Amino acid sequence: MEHQLNTIINQLVKNYLADLEKDIKTKVLTEISEKLAAIDMQELVRAQVKHILENKLQEFSFPEKSIPAEAIKGELSVSANNILPGIIKNFESTGIQDSASDCIITVLDNATVIENKLVASELEIIGNTVLNGSIEIKGEIATNSSIFRQIIDHSKAAVLNNISNDLYQQFQQTVLENLRHDGIDLSKIKLNGKEIIVDNELSTAITQSNLESVGALKELQVIGETLLTSTLYTGNKRVGINTIEPNSALSIWDEEIDISIGKHSANTAKITSRNNIVLGPKAQLKLDTDGNVNVSAIRIGNVEISSSNTPPTDSKPKGFIVFNENPNLGGPSGWVSLGGGRWANFGIID
Repeated sequence: MEHQLNTIINQLVKNYLADLEKDIKTKVLTEISEKLAAIDMQELVRAQVKHILENKLQEFSFPEKSIPAEAIKGELSVSANNILPGIIKNFESTGIQDSASDCIITVLDNATVIENKLVASELEIIGNTVLNGSIEIKGEIATNSSIFRQIIDHSKAAVLNNISNDLYQQFQQTVLENLRHDGIDLSKIKLNGKEIIVDNELSTAITQSNLESVGALKELQVIGETLLTSTLYTGNKRVGINTIEPNSALSIWDEEIDISIGKHSANTAKITSRNNIVLGPKAQLKLDTDGNVNVSAIRIGNVEISSSNTPPTDSKPKGFIVFNENPNLGGPSGWVSLGGGRWANFGIID
């Protein structure tokens, strides 16, 4: 019985002490909260920090990698030398506003690379410029600029080069047809106040011309040198064919062959060449450069004279003579035709 009583008392004491401890904690926390609420902690911390910075700055040691004290002067100013390299996002300054979400400008030692479109109110480039890609100009090009003149000159030259001769001939033919159909009603044509065409005649004011075609001429008189189709040359009382430097009255060149015809002496003409000369469709007469005259066959009256290294057997008219090209002692100097395919020796060599 006594033991049970002690157990009950002990349990009541524990419960009382637990409730008492809980009440004390609640009252203490309430009291502390009320006291702290009455204190301006932000102002207290600010005042304490200010006191330390103003009075104990020399004794205060900043942690490693913190902002150095000398950077704080009234307002916070940080030197660029104290900023480590890295990416600065949403950067703005008086002349720069960075709204890019990725790297756009890359500065290298030999180039500055812009990764997207460059927009500028004005652009001036000093030095050479290379453009890779198409060019679209939404504006005007100054007509007095050198590039404008170059484009015009190049385009004009390209158009002229691309005009084919056939197109030119068609245009020319159209003009001529119009002239034939409608004609030109001009009684006089003047140039610089001088008449150049009167009715159907050219005036004496015309002294030079670059005519390419004049049709059939009834008369033509030329004073001075003349060159026709780069083939016929006349001048200084000489005529050259395929040469503009004739060395005699008539000089003819045909590739490497030259022939000159002129005066040899009084009442005597000459035909010369630095090459062999042959006459006749089968080269019957050949003049060698060494002075020899070669004749394959010669006819005196009705008698033909030729040569052969063998006795002839063909039928030739009576009296034809063939000289022996391979004479031997006791043999004939040649053969004479007796007609009917018969030949007789003559001039026995002994």
